[in-house]
Amino acid sequence: MSDEVRHPSGSVRLDAAASTPGGVVGPGTDEAPAAAIPSPRPRGRRWLVLLVGLVFLFTPAAAYVSGVRATEIENRRLTAFPSVSDGWEFFPQLSAWATDHLPLRDRAVAANTRLSESVFGEPPQYGGPAEQGPAGPVAPAPEDTEVEERVFPRILQGRDGWLFFGADVSGACEPLLPLDETLAGLSRFGELVRRAGKTYVFTVAPDKSTMNPDKLPESYVGDDCAPQAKAAFWERMQDDPPVGYVDLKQELERVQEQDGDNLWRPSDTHWAQRGGLVYAQEVADALDPALWRTSRIEPTGPVQLQADLAAQLGTPRKDEVPGWRLERSGVTVTDERSTTLAATTTGAPLYAPSTLILGDSFTQSSLPLLSPLFASARIVQPATATDDPSALVSAILSSDTIVLEIVERSVVAGDVPIIDAAFLTSLEQALATAPPA
Repeated sequence: MSDEVRHPSGSVRLDAAASTPGGVVGPGTDEAPAAAIPSPRPRGRRWLVLLVGLVFLFTPAAAYVSGVRATEIENRRLTAFPSVSDGWEFFPQLSAWATDHLPLRDRAVAANTRLSESVFGEPPQYGGPAEQGPAGPVAPAPEDTEVEERVFPRILQGRDGWLFFGADVSGACEPLLPLDETLAGLSRFGELVRRAGKTYVFTVAPDKSTMNPDKLPESYVGDDCAPQAKAAFWERMQDDPPVGYVDLKQELERVQEQDGDNLWRPSDTHWAQRGGLVYAQEVADALDPALWRTSRIEPTGPVQLQADLAAQLGTPRKDEVPGWRLERSGVTVTDERSTTLAATTTGAPLYAPSTLILGDSFTQSSLPLLSPLFASARIVQPATATDDPSALVSAILSSDTIVLEIVERSVVAGDVPIIDAAFLTSLEQALATAPPA
């Protein structure tokens, strides 16, 4: 029998039958059992914990001093530094800003993903906008009130290794605005632009989950509400579309069925090049059918494209998809940036009127397919309506043609900055007082 028994607390006691320098301790003896003596805590362990804590606290600061900067690993811009004029919103926005701008955050996300997948067999579930409550002091719910919390994952792991953006689901289940209000705002925007004598085209880029439902997981948070909300949206777009609407989804479905290939990337939220070509064709036909009649599309062989959803999980990789290009005889692209497109031609016609493309990341992913169509086009994010509304009003005033592209999840969720009432009022006033073109 062992001479000592270790207590769960870490102390050591002598067994009742164990020998001691004073003789045998047991029944009938006058000697009391030895008192429990705490075992000394190793000093080296304390230093190790302290060292880990210091590394955790000061590594991001050291990385910043050495020139490392935070990068965009999600499908959005980094959070801007908030203003004290935001009231109670200042504090949650400050927290979001600090998190976004933490150096080496992408490495931490990658490590967390690897740990979660190795231990739990699934990626970590990060809280998104759907889980955030209002800022400022909020009264607690009554004790007899049951509050059901739904946590929507930021990334959905689908079948065959496909990944989906969680906002496709959360925005459909918990929209910021009713669909009627969102579509009414979009129609008002289109009416204002057309009333000012400008050409206007509006289209919606379908969500990846809408185009590839067979790749979604068998069950997921929101599967009881998102499919119905998205189906109702597309039905509404068919029956009562907003002003200037061009149906992009129908043509994408036709091409996908005809080619037998998925038009979206497995690990990215955007379409591949073939989907971008459908977008370019629909816009070109709406502006001037001669543009596409003098164009041809050609396959280029497989291409590898960086995948944004995989990067958000901290496991960056590239998707290999069929490559395509748009050929236009005599056209030379002279500018192809995220904010500007320009081209010259000695053959096929270009769209000459000054054009403003209000487009999100789907437009950005399609720039090489749009650039051979325009003599000059300016590209602005729709979020500029809230970030810098006066700049967007000026850009609209100085353009002859407005092309608006918004991804489905933003419209369904009511997250459309250009329908903000204050922005639309300022645009209406500016257009009313602007000199005729």
